[in-house]
Amino acid sequence: MICPGCVAEAKRAHKGSRPGLGTRLSRAAALGRPVVTYSIIAVTLLVYAVQFVTGGFVTNLLLFNPVTLWVDGDRFEPWRALTVTLVHGGIWHVLFNMVTLWLFGRVLEPLYGRLRFGLVWVAAALGGSLAVVIATPTGSVIGASGAVFGLFGAYFVVMRQARMNTTSLLVLVGINVVMGFINPGVSWQAHIGGLLVGLLAGWLVSRDVRGPRAVSTDGRKRPPASGAVLVGVLALALFGACLLWANTIGVSTAVAGG
Repeated sequence: MICPGCVAEAKRAHKGSRPGLGTRLSRAAALGRPVVTYSIIAVTLLVYAVQFVTGGFVTNLLLFNPVTLWVDGDRFEPWRALTVTLVHGGIWHVLFNMVTLWLFGRVLEPLYGRLRFGLVWVAAALGGSLAVVIATPTGSVIGASGAVFGLFGAYFVVMRQARMNTTSLLVLVGINVVMGFINPGVSWQAHIGGLLVGLLAGWLVSRDVRGPRAVSTDGRKRPPASGAVLVGVLALALFGACLLWANTIGVSTAVAGG
């Protein structure tokens, strides 16, 4: 026997409840176009085309070398900590990174929102640059792999919150990390740095995603909350750390050489 009043009350309560993260993740993936993701891909492919036409000119202008970031006050080139994501070493290099960005960005960007997603991408890129400054201060790197690994970390946080099986993602990340150590031409430092920052940034943004107004189910924009602010502060802190550490390396190199 079922009480009609109890059933009606249960239906009203269920209708007013907030859907779980798994449901909201599916809804978010179907909303709108990931404008930031597509914009990053378009600019990166354009820069690679210019690289191909101009030879090494654009590559040398945008690549990341900690020593040339800030040396003895004579050279101040802070853009390199971010523009490193725009230049690549070959067609397969840029295609792999952009396809991976497309796969993860079209899910994460609608879920996070454009601002939060852009901040996570920037923070992960800076995390990769900072790791390079610390681990290989005299080496030069190119590519968006650090930021891409940041998306791996952010998506792992989303999967854990949605109670999804993370085995396939862990295998993918594990293979790429191992390849970084096996292949001497791959910057495992940028991979590890971007991954760790992506995990942290994804966790910070998760407080917005889990909020009652964080994810739109009707396509309307939601205002940024504390998570976006914290990721922005994190990005600024990473950028400042890159400059300060690179300056220390540059001064030390100048003293040792002179």
